[in-house]
Amino acid sequence: MAKDKGTLQGYIEVDRSFYLDFKEYYEEMIGCGINDCVPYSTASTIYKTYSGLPAASYYFDDGQIIAKNGMLVMFENHTSSYILISVDVNGHKKGPNVLGKDVFTFQIVDDVLKPMGAPGTARTDHSVYCSKTSDNPTNGISCTQKMIMGEDY
Repeated sequence: MAKDKGTLQGYIEVDRSFYLDFKEYYEEMIGCGINDCVPYSTASTIYKTYSGLPAASYYFDDGQIIAKNGMLVMFENHTSSYILISVDVNGHKKGPNVLGKDVFTFQIVDDVLKPMGAPGTARTDHSVYCSKTSDNPTNGISCTQKMIMGEDY
């Protein structure tokens, strides 16, 4: 899938390029454009943080695709040093729409897809990014690693 970019890491320097190439491989998915399903927001009306506050959706605004089963796949790849792929497993039209409960984020690190919160990813401090009390607008984003490891959180 790395087309002319060489490796997955090559997509990092080209804004929104990962989403554009990714969607070509999933013809049966419904495209939401860059952020037509979940608009960019610092306080989303669609998503909540793990502690129940309005979540920031700025990590979801560089391409969005809905699968046939309703799952929403969202990308962050805009003048950043990383590519994030977030998945709302039951779609944005079904609850609970909470980071760390039905929305999970992954990061491409050295051409490997890693669950957010794992060593080497951008958000590893679980006291801030996977906490029932944190007021961070992206709280819940690092719960992906804890969920995959089968840890209580």
